[in-house]
Amino acid sequence: MYEASSVEGAYRRLRRLSARWRACEPEAVRVLCDGFEKTVGFYTVPREDREKMRTTNILERFYEEVRRRLDPMRVLPNTRSLERNFYARVALFNETRQEEHSVKILQFPQNS
Repeated sequence: MYEASSVEGAYRRLRRLSARWRACEPEAVRVLCDGFEKTVGFYTVPREDREKMRTTNILERFYEEVRRRLDPMRVLPNTRSLERNFYARVALFNETRQEEHSVKILQFPQNS
């Protein structure tokens, strides 16, 4: 389904899969169909950037960097301090990744 060239194509493939498997695996098909809309958001991204989104490598690298920076601190004074540090890492990671890939790993409101 996710190899389709468009979101419409993905839904066509979902309907075919659903028709084929509904009789013998109704619960699995129901779960797949219920959550399918949440899984096709990557179709809004330009085709050339989709490959970057298909793996979690960029997210894994981000969390590795967050852990690397926070581990030496051992204890943060409060939750707000943790949030500021985390969002600073997000902003820095976005800045460096955007230069390399034109993709943001995470977007957050300006008032956060």
